[in-house]
Amino acid sequence: MLTWNDGYDESPPLRLRSLPSYLESTFGGRVTVEWPSDISDLLARVESADRAAERAQNHAQAVRREVAHSLLDTEVAESFGDVAAILGVSRQRIHQLLSTRPPPSAGVPGAQNSGTTGGDAATTGHR
Repeated sequence: MLTWNDGYDESPPLRLRSLPSYLESTFGGRVTVEWPSDISDLLARVESADRAAERAQNHAQAVRREVAHSLLDTEVAESFGDVAAILGVSRQRIHQLLSTRPPPSAGVPGAQNSGTTGGDAATTGHR
């Protein structure tokens, strides 16, 4: 049950999941809910964990990108397909990871490469 106007008005009994829609329909527009401190503390923990997970995911992606470039630059891998096999992801995923880096010099024209397309080689400078 919710109360407002210093306790003069109250809502019917509500489930927590019903609060946002009830508040918006009763008061119109967007309403900010202030949770009791014990719930606020729990929500703060969740938000902190979400931010940490996002940072970790971004870091993992940066490391994958760095490793993919290193595999190609050191010629351990000769193609996006090779890099994908080593990292355990699809060739398309490697293309996505590497397409965010500005292309170095273009690849050698006419060179053969199984596992990549001409677009792959032009994007990364690797064949």
